[in-house]
Amino acid sequence: MHVQNIWQVNDIQVHYHPLNDGGGRTFAIDYINYLQNQKYNHVLEWCAGPGFIGFALLASGICDHVTLLECDENAIIDINNTLDSNPHIKDNVTVIHTDNIQSLSETHQFNLIVGNPPHFKQFNSQQYMFFKNMPKETWNRLAVDKNWHIHTEFFAHIDKNMSQLCEIILLENVHNNEIHKIAEKFNFNIVSSTATESNHELLKIVKF
Repeated sequence: MHVQNIWQVNDIQVHYHPLNDGGGRTFAIDYINYLQNQKYNHVLEWCAGPGFIGFALLASGICDHVTLLECDENAIIDINNTLDSNPHIKDNVTVIHTDNIQSLSETHQFNLIVGNPPHFKQFNSQQYMFFKNMPKETWNRLAVDKNWHIHTEFFAHIDKNMSQLCEIILLENVHNNEIHKIAEKFNFNIVSSTATESNHELLKIVKF
């Protein structure tokens, strides 16, 4: 599988296979624009894929350390290839290969949590039409959170890893009220929604 492409973001060369690219390069720019002039000690990228967003925040000086959490073995290979090619950042990156957030111990504490999770709760044939060259199985892996199980597990368990004043900023489909309801169920408050140039929205979320 591993034919490698490279995305250059400042002094970091991010390695990725095209089938692991769920739009993160574009979304990483959305995050950089949104977070410009801010600084965080330790950022978690949830559903990291090849780590486009996390590596971009690190390369832009927005954070000092990034933890990349990802479940897919091939995306982890991408991340490790990036680290092997960029030895100057190895001490600033932690990689966690796990299904979801509940396996993180409370020793992992973050000042900011970002992520580009799957955006659909079931297969969406209309959206899939834009990705005709991608196998359906791959699109489902990148885009489908069946019945919002991944989001539900995230909001059910992430509070133990949030340091004081930690914020969550997730990239989601525009006007996805179901995500709002899941967050509120676990006592999170969506304090703002910012439209992005990629026609998505960045949700800023805090604990009640």
